Amino acid sequence: MSFSIPITKNITEINLQQGVFIFIHRASKVPPHIGMVVNGLLFEISTVGPGYTYKAIDLLKTAQKRGVELIFLELKESAQNPNELQETITDLVKHYHKVDEEITCLFPIKDFIQEVYHVDVSKANFIFDLLPILYKNNCITNGYEVNLTDKLKSSSFELKKYTKQDVDKCIAAVNRKNKLEVSC
Repeated sequence: MSFSIPITKNITEINLQQGVFIFIHRASKVPPHIGMVVNGLLFEISTVGPGYTYKAIDLLKTAQKRGVELIFLELKESAQNPNELQETITDLVKHYHKVDEEITCLFPIKDFIQEVYHVDVSKANFIFDLLPILYKNNCITNGYEVNLTDKLKSSSFELKKYTKQDVDKCIAAVNRKNKLEVSC
């Protein structure tokens, strides 16, 4: 089972310095990692903590150089000014701090969407639950892909659906890897 994500624009047309994007990193992996870009900065939570000081263009360049599959979904303009948007997402990634068995990388994104776009996404437990709600409410304006051209079908990417067990296994594997790296 999968969810179809329309790819509407060429990545060369993207301007990550302005606007709000959801990114899906390692899009073909189960589960992928997700986060946000707000006015050029990347916002995410991972097993090691929050990220909110990185430039989104660096993520894009690294993905292009290393062949990492990446999707950017551009969200419609919001009534909030750019500084308010950045404060909102920064507070949310700091609040959730890091991914664990109870908190996934989707949590700050859902809260941001509820707060900024006033769309009820409380029932979305996975990115493939969230996206149909965003499309239905006309919140997504464009889709961009990196290194997925050969996986597109009719200008759409099929995002594989996954389970909470898949997420838990991934978190456990990353935590094991992190412990090995620390002890070396």
